[in-house]
Amino acid sequence: MLASTAVEALVEESGDSTDPSARTCSAIVSKLLRLHHRQLVAALGTLKVTMVRVQAGIGLVVMRFATTPEPRKIPVRREAGVWKMKDVLDSGMP
Repeated sequence: MLASTAVEALVEESGDSTDPSARTCSAIVSKLLRLHHRQLVAALGTLKVTMVRVQAGIGLVVMRFATTPEPRKIPVRREAGVWKMKDVLDSGMP
C-alpha cells in the first residue's frame, strides 16, 4: 500500500540498527503505528473520504475525521497499475 519512495524514506529514517530485520518495511511501519495506535483507533470510526483528485498518475485523497476540525490529506501515486500512498500517515491541509 506504500509507494516505493515512502518505503525508502522510512528505512532511511529508521536509523542504524544491528538487527537487519528491524529495518524491514513491515517492522518500521508496525513500530510507527504502535506509536500512534490510540489516536488512529479513536479516529478510524469517523473517517470520511470527502474528495479524491487525480491527474497523470498522481492523486490526493482528502478526508475528515470527527476528532479533528481541519481536513486531512494523503498523497497517492500509481505504481505498476496500483494506487499507493506516498505517506504513511495523513497530514493537515495547508
